[in-house]
Amino acid sequence: YHAKYVLNLNGFNITTYQQYIDMMHTFENSLRNIGKKAVHQNLAYNLIYWMGFVEYYSVTFPSSSNFTTIGKGQLQSLQMTGYPKQVFDLNYQVVRVTSYKGYCPLIPDVSYNKATGIISATFVAPEFMNTTACLTAFHP
Repeated sequence: YHAKYVLNLNGFNITTYQQYIDMMHTFENSLRNIGKKAVHQNLAYNLIYWMGFVEYYSVTFPSSSNFTTIGKGQLQSLQMTGYPKQVFDLNYQVVRVTSYKGYCPLIPDVSYNKATGIISATFVAPEFMNTTACLTAFHP
């Protein structure tokens, strides 16, 4: 995936330009609202949006936000394309261990398995065991 969004048009039967504009404005407003929230949210929350956001729209029921109702009409959707196994497939990953008491200052060896989507972090055991902030992150 190199796209940021996917537009799915199912049973597409828009008959006027205004219907098309209304649908696109709905999608645009939804993305703008996410963008406004994103600057005040943490990375984890924003990643969840990126990997799971879908906005549905129906020409038949344009004011409905109920999927059951919309599904009976012409169901269109706008979806973000953040696929978890690709989101984390980077040249490098950074892992930090934290708790309410602070963060572990040690930098682990990080690996990512693209096939399973699992990120692993390996710390040097003696250093980890002798660093209180690291221990309290796992056992507060």
